[in-house]
Amino acid sequence: MSEFSVPKAYKKIIVSTRVRYARNLKNLPFTIKDKSIADKITKGISETLNAYGKFKTYKIVEITPEFSEYLLERNLISKTLKESKFGAAIISEDLTCSVMLFEEDIIRQQCLKKGFYLEEAFDNINELDDLISEKVDYAFSEKLGYLTACPSNVGTGLRASVMLFLPALTLLNKIGVLDETLRKLGFTVRGALGEGSKADGFLYQISNEVTLGLSEEQIISGVEDGVMRVCEAELIAEERLKKSGRKIENECSLSLAVLENSVLLSYKDFTEHFAKAKLGCNLGYFDIKDEELLDGLTEEVKEANVKLKYLPKNAEEGDYLRAKTVRENIKNIIGRK
Repeated sequence: MSEFSVPKAYKKIIVSTRVRYARNLKNLPFTIKDKSIADKITKGISETLNAYGKFKTYKIVEITPEFSEYLLERNLISKTLKESKFGAAIISEDLTCSVMLFEEDIIRQQCLKKGFYLEEAFDNINELDDLISEKVDYAFSEKLGYLTACPSNVGTGLRASVMLFLPALTLLNKIGVLDETLRKLGFTVRGALGEGSKADGFLYQISNEVTLGLSEEQIISGVEDGVMRVCEAELIAEERLKKSGRKIENECSLSLAVLENSVLLSYKDFTEHFAKAKLGCNLGYFDIKDEELLDGLTEEVKEANVKLKYLPKNAEEGDYLRAKTVRENIKNIIGRK
């Protein structure tokens, strides 16, 4: 299914797509404890990818905590990789693909897309996987498939996930029911930054739970179907919210006013009020004038990005600069009717 075949009403719910492969290397433990071996693997894969396109290699121990947090915010690395002794990330120039080394598995490749592009992301990651597999021997069993640190990844090693904006289901306390239903169908629901993270801003990841016994095509198709089910449930929940009276409209309007007028704005408060304002757009109270600017603003005001771009002297100055950025941009993004 391509982005163009997705119903228009679903596009306001679907935020982004990510496809990931977990891989290990033949005759090596999944956890590398020898720096020389880690350096050799990092160098070899980095050279392979740079022969294919423009990639940059970042060793976690060589970058600042602020920059590693920035990469985490962009979903280009994981919390597990941040704590890896020999961890490295090889990231494409356009920030759509990253290869994480020495995370839970020796190699974790991932491709990310804005919107609903599962098949395109799957094609991209297959290209990366083919390139790397020409240079290394993967740990593979004819009976089980690719061998991974977590049993749920054994088989194809493929995890396909879609980020969804689900405010109506959240506010109606239906996420628990949704989670239970999806688990029965072989999916899992997580927060925006993956396992163990909170669903800040009403953002949730829907992904396949198991890779063993399924083909890659079946996994991609299954996640597509699961996402369609969730989108339909969110639209039904939106209709219920609209019929619940003026309280939700008032909350959305107050949140938009906070974004329009705040002098100080923490990222936590921004996330809360921006999500409510965006809900107001979904419910028809406001108009989204520019989708691209909307996505750009959410990236620009994240904690690590503010620190790297604006170099605030302290937390209060960071909150002031975030509020200023939001005030200057929000009226060009969301319009009151």
